[in-house]
Parts: sequence; C-alpha cells; structure tokens
Amino acid sequence: MWQFAQSCLAIREACDLLRFDGLKNLPIVAGNVSFYNQSGGQPIPASPMIGCFGKTTKAGLLKNDFQNSGSNIFLVGGQHSSIGGGVVCDVLNIKNTLIEKFDVKQYCAVLNGLLSANKAGLLRSCHYVGLGGLAASVSRMSFKNSVGCYIDEISEDLLFSENLSFVVEVNKESSGSFQKTLKEGGVPFSLVGTTNNTNRVVFDKHIDINISLAKDVWVNSLRERLQ
Repeated sequence: MWQFAQSCLAIREACDLLRFDGLKNLPIVAGNVSFYNQSGGQPIPASPMIGCFGKTTKAGLLKNDFQNSGSNIFLVGGQHSSIGGGVVCDVLNIKNTLIEKFDVKQYCAVLNGLLSANKAGLLRSCHYVGLGGLAASVSRMSFKNSVGCYIDEISEDLLFSENLSFVVEVNKESSGSFQKTLKEGGVPFSLVGTTNNTNRVVFDKHIDINISLAKDVWVNSLRERLQ
C-alpha cells in the first residue's frame, strides 16, 4: 500500500508540472487500480491506470508511422540512455533495475515544442520511444508503409533505452523551421537519420533488418506461441 500511495503522490506532482494551452496542471478525469492480480503464482505490483482526454482537430492529427522516403529523422527530448528495467533486460536476463530520474518540467517543454511544431504543419510523423527502446520504435514506424530508414551511429544503450524521447519525421524543406521551433523552446534534439525506399531498417554498425521479415515476426509471434 505504501508503494501505491507514493505512486499517487508522484502522479499528482507530475501533473502539476505538465501544462498545456495555458492550463495550470494536467487534469485526470478517471483512473483504476487493482491490488490483488497475480500471474504464475507471483503478485503483480499495484499500478494505477490513468485516464485523460484532450481536444484536437482533424488537421492536427499526427501519424505514428513513416510517411515518405527522403525525410529527415530527428530524436527529440531524450534525458538519458539507461536500459534499467527495460524489455532488453528481461529478454537477455540482464540484472539491471536502476531507473534514471526523470525531469517532468523538461518533458513538458518537449511536449509543448512538438505540439507547436505540429500546429505549424512541420511534422510528417512522430512516435514516442517506449517499450523496447529506440530500435523497436523506429522499426514499428517502418512497418505500415514499408518505408525504410538509415540511422547514424549511436550508442548501444540508446538503442534499447525506454527513455520516452520522440522519433520525429520531418520533410527536408521543413527541417530548418522545425529546428528553430525546438531551439526557441529550449528542447534538446538531434538529427539522427533519413527515411528511404530500401525496405530495410538500418542502425549504422548495429542493426540491418528487412522490414517485411521484421514485421512478420512482430505481427505473428504471439499467435505462434499460442498455437
């Protein structure tokens, strides 16, 4: 119960620091928690589930998969490259539960910077770096339209860090305005690669995979396990 109480206090603190469109905080309209779930004889940590909603227009809707070849790819807002607690630790049985501290004020600036850039029509697509890290997020962005990409050399840890940064696709013609918008908001970013028509996802010196084969594994692996 202490862990749950502390997580609720952390949620309140974070929402007080997340501010959009002149609001003083981020309102939560619903939530749920279960204390007694178990799986395989092991307890599942109590984790509150949060419900929020927002308002947008059709023109403001943003795709989360690559749209075109020949676009620039930016990595926006990464605060660390730790893999602690991530999927890669579970898959490779790495004993690393060190979770890096997270600056909510900085994250709010990142979100507002991307919202401003999207409102100006500068973004083609955007995907947050969550489950599985950067390598998984970039791969998922390639699946729907089979748009390939080449990512410049980055650190190995960054490949699998679930650091809540954002992968952003921007037309080359809009890249200057996009970078200016982020700089004005004090948002950290880097140009990390480009999209192409090779039907491959390439991370220089680390990963080179065929999109069709990777998508097949992603789509069918659960079904195959259950058969």
